[in-house]
Amino acid sequence: MQVAHGKDDHRYCRIDVDVDRELLLHLNEFEAHARHRRVRLRPAEDPECLVGEMNPLVGLGAASDPDRHVGKVRISFHDLQKDDCVSH
Repeated sequence: MQVAHGKDDHRYCRIDVDVDRELLLHLNEFEAHARHRRVRLRPAEDPECLVGEMNPLVGLGAASDPDRHVGKVRISFHDLQKDDCVSH
């Protein structure tokens, strides 16, 4: 997941991943729980933690590996801001 800068220097991130049925179910449940709430993220390549809001999942069609996955989805977050990585 890479963080990018959009208009007005607002940060966002997105990642496109192949998912199996179980992961798709978990992502949909997480999205429903996180809707209109701030989500804390810790990108693997960066020690900085971020908080932002999750966008709705976007179905991108067929998976790269259709034998193991049911499809490809985009997971994205907007309005990312620095955070201290500590649960509040």
